[in-house]
Amino acid sequence: MRKTILLISACFILGVIAYYAWSRKNTTLGFSGTRLKLTRPGDVTEIHLISAENTTVLVKSDNSWKVGNEEADEKRIHDVLILSSGIEALAPAPLSMKNMLKEELEKGISVAFFIHRKSILSFDLCRIENQLFARLKNSKNAYKITVKAYPNVDLYKVYDPLSIHWKSNILLDLAPAAIESIVIEYPKKPSDGFRILRADNTNPVLLDNTGIDTIANADIETINEYFHFFGDIKYLPSSGEIPPVNINSLKNEVFFSLKIMTSAGDTFNLTGCRKQLTQSGEIDLDQFYGITTENDYLILNYSDFDAILVPYEYFRKK
Repeated sequence: MRKTILLISACFILGVIAYYAWSRKNTTLGFSGTRLKLTRPGDVTEIHLISAENTTVLVKSDNSWKVGNEEADEKRIHDVLILSSGIEALAPAPLSMKNMLKEELEKGISVAFFIHRKSILSFDLCRIENQLFARLKNSKNAYKITVKAYPNVDLYKVYDPLSIHWKSNILLDLAPAAIESIVIEYPKKPSDGFRILRADNTNPVLLDNTGIDTIANADIETINEYFHFFGDIKYLPSSGEIPPVNINSLKNEVFFSLKIMTSAGDTFNLTGCRKQLTQSGEIDLDQFYGITTENDYLILNYSDFDAILVPYEYFRKK
């Protein structure tokens, strides 16, 4: 009798546990909010970032990081490892979003960390209405996530798999086929400005600064050649000098603005401002300030932009 009572009690307890687990299967119960957290970030030797359009593989060798055969941006990688070690799952994704999340995660970014080719963390990431969701590889459950101590960080931008973002001191590195349109304006001489639209690989459209189509007078070969000048453009590491803190203080020194749209829908904006020599106060003939959309001040070489900063007349038929 005693054994029967104990057996019935054990079955009852197990039944309660099973029912409770089943009833809570769509909650965070039983889920560790840190399962998406990167452990041992200092030991990571490879990072794989993959989207439908781009793939970037970062490899650590001899205590330095590389992307392909080029030096990688060590600071950005350090920041990624720190942020990844603070990922927390806030809550399971709502069941009402199941189908939408499946599609968005498949179109999102795949992130994987390795230690000597052994995968230690791998997940898919997407962003829906400014909320981040992640799903561990080989799991059906997606979770709304954040980064501990950095709640406003957009991990979707942090893990951007476009390789240019991971190369050391690279400002711009676009293949000709990746460029959809180019707009250059010269504030002090507007008539020199122009716009090039890529209808296809052989028939670009050239507009003058007023937006008039002038393709009949343009040299198509010269325009197509122009698309090749936007690769491997680097900025100079800071030498300790402090540039002006506001673009408004440089408004009289702006000499061009550049806007590029890519076939992937990305936008690149750059404003060029004259740089003065520290001692004489004269215009620096070798370098200038480039100001990005994020208001980052970069030091650039004129020599890298000589072929880019041409006037509209450059494309006229000879």
